[in-house]
Parts: sequence; structure tokens; C-alpha cells
Amino acid sequence: MLRCTELGLRKIFVYGTLLKGQPNHNVLVNASNGLSIFVGKARLTKRYPLVVASVYNIPFLLPLEGTGQEVHGEVYGVDGKMLVELDALEEHPNYYTRTPVECVLTECEDSAHVGQLLDCEVYFLFDYRKELLSLPMLSRYDSYAPGQKRFCSIESRDHPSINDVKLGPKTNIT
Repeated sequence: MLRCTELGLRKIFVYGTLLKGQPNHNVLVNASNGLSIFVGKARLTKRYPLVVASVYNIPFLLPLEGTGQEVHGEVYGVDGKMLVELDALEEHPNYYTRTPVECVLTECEDSAHVGQLLDCEVYFLFDYRKELLSLPMLSRYDSYAPGQKRFCSIESRDHPSINDVKLGPKTNIT
């Protein structure tokens, strides 16, 4: 953790396709995108709905505190260049909005830090269609888990729009 502070890195909690072993993790490990340091596995200290929605099976974290489950994910320390890449991927602030949250470390290299509370940021989907709240709410996301609908990458989509989950002006993720 000190390394993140010393390097001036922002802590980002990831819960979906950016996780290790998931379809967009390559964004975090591609050095040309900037610096990212794996801090550890963590879970949010408050419950939020994590749902998989849209015709492309995208994981969305909804900012409805107290609903859903304590979501498990990973924390990364990222530099400014990587943050720009993540913001572009998540279309912050037009689609997802990067928002401060608190999480607790559940696994990390130095076991003395397990249980430590961390202030970090997460990408929430605001202005979502209320029907998303009727979907199954997950505590963990895995695009490859049995029974889970597979995430459809941007490169594989017929059309980049995911307008079926958001209210108001329609936004395209490309």
C-alpha cells in the first residue's frame, strides 16, 4: 500500500471485465497504457447491486447503497496515464461515473494488510433503467463461470450501443 502512496497512484476497485482472467484485464496489464500495480483482492464494505445486463452481457455496478451484496473484486494502484485509459474504456463521466468507495482487503501479498480498509474509486452506472434491479444481483463476476452469459467484447459487437440499460440521452460505447 505504501508503494501506491509513494508513487502517487490512485486506487481503483474493479469488479467486472477488468478482473484478472476476464476479457478486459489486458487493459490493466498493457504497459503502454500506463502503470498499474495489483494491490490485492477486496470487497466493498457496503452492499450494491452488481448485475449483468444489455444484449452484450456487461457487468454493471449500480449506486444503490444497501441493496444487493457486498461485491468482491480487486484493487489496483494506477497512474494518471492508466486512469485516462480506464476512463476512456468506461466512458467516464458520460456512461459510468468514477466514484469514491471504501473496500476491505481480503487477500494481498503482505498478509498483515488483510482486513485493512482502503479508500478507492469504482465505476458506477448512474441513470440506469429501474428494470435492472429485477435482475439477479451478484457478489462476484466471472464471464466464464458456468451458467453466466458471456461478455461480448466491443470488437465482437454488431453495433457498439448499449442503450438498453441507461435512461436519458443515449450514449454509445465504442
